[in-house]
Amino acid sequence: MMRKKWMSKMMAAGLAACMLTVGGPADISGPAAVQAAITDGNVLVEGLDRSPDYYIVPNSDSAEISSDTLSNLSDSERQMAINEIYARHGRKFVISQVQDYFNEKSWYLGTVEANSFDVNVFNSIEEKNIEKLQGKLSYILPGSDLRYVTDAEVSALTKEQQQLAINEIYARRGRKFDMQEYQDYFNKQSWYYGTIAPADFDENVFNEYENANISKLSNAMNSGNYAGSGSSSASGVYSDFAGEYHLYTDSKEVVMQISLYTDFSITDAGEGTECGTVTMIVYYMNGSMGKMSGTIVKSDGNNYTLSGKGMNGITVTVGQDNVTVGNSKSINGTYEKTESYYS
Repeated sequence: MMRKKWMSKMMAAGLAACMLTVGGPADISGPAAVQAAITDGNVLVEGLDRSPDYYIVPNSDSAEISSDTLSNLSDSERQMAINEIYARHGRKFVISQVQDYFNEKSWYLGTVEANSFDVNVFNSIEEKNIEKLQGKLSYILPGSDLRYVTDAEVSALTKEQQQLAINEIYARRGRKFDMQEYQDYFNKQSWYYGTIAPADFDENVFNEYENANISKLSNAMNSGNYAGSGSSSASGVYSDFAGEYHLYTDSKEVVMQISLYTDFSITDAGEGTECGTVTMIVYYMNGSMGKMSGTIVKSDGNNYTLSGKGMNGITVTVGQDNVTVGNSKSINGTYEKTESYYS
């Protein structure tokens, strides 16, 4: 079950990645750019205390960082203080100068590769401190690597800012950009040090929050749910919900794949109109599986019913980044969207 879940998340991240170089931004104005740009490890560690027992923020794992402490940290110190929280939990670092810095610390034991690190090890105080440290930097969506961003945050952004927020997730992981407008923007951010060419970037580094947030932002852009759009999704009717959805229980994983027809408007479809095809695949913990296929039929608004062998009468209610299945004994529940199908 976990193998399938991992594959689905990687598919979702890979699909969103293709948006990174399509078209140029009409307006990439975001938070005010800071003056200095941190683009390599030398700048990050310059001037830091190299003694073995030194901490930038000594109690960042047990006490919230004060406003006075924050105000006295330089941009590079703030980023390294974030790295320090990761280092406490044994994370290794891609930037050699950063890795060398932590190797000098008596308290550091780096055992976890960067692409294997699990942010769930952080306690609530560490999560709060990372948010505080990031909040002093320039982000479109602060903490999008540590939390699920909200629908309200996403819909308040323009389409260009949503794209930039996706790029920001990649940039936080050190990705460079083919489009000069994006590269120039991130070069101005104090937290950014781009070292990985686009062709060499591996989406496997993303954690569950980053994958979910990329998907949410991508879906909002695709459905027109952004500031000033006046889209149908913003008014409560979701017209483009084609994609793959997942439900996980203790005994099984259910994959729901919805493909919509493109020869009419889903929003204007009348009751009883066949709108697309549906496939349900059930993976059981004992290794067996089952599969059903049928069609999805409009009821009203965001409500649909399924038709097909073993599926007749099952209801589907479409939401933002999810669908809720009802009227079934075995596959009821709210399914998380893990991949969008673009027409």
